[in-house]
Amino acid sequence: MRNTLALVCDSANMTADGKLNILGVFSEVRAHRFPATHATMTIVLKFNNILGDEGEMLLTGRFLDSDGGETITPIKMPVNLGQGHDEAVSIINISSLEFPGVGDYCFEISSGEEYLASVPIKARSIED
Repeated sequence: MRNTLALVCDSANMTADGKLNILGVFSEVRAHRFPATHATMTIVLKFNNILGDEGEMLLTGRFLDSDGGETITPIKMPVNLGQGHDEAVSIINISSLEFPGVGDYCFEISSGEEYLASVPIKARSIED
């Protein structure tokens, strides 16, 4: 499986005819004080399968701080890959994500022991 898209945004959906709609792509959250809670965000992942990657695979998403520590319980995401070079899209909606402090964070996506993608996000302070 090969990752072709990994981003964080305000919202995303798939249309009935298979188009991926993405709204409000961002890579930074700002707050007056920390810890800070971001109300909602969406992680969008898109994969192309490689021969032999057919069927359902279980992906794991981990939200990591700059030291590599997990800040939330890992998220399990089933992805169904078709035959040939079909694409698979995963849209993960996250509510009330807490950022303990200012710093660099990332969503790391893996399948078993195989690293697939990383989506960086920064938490910054808003100056009063």
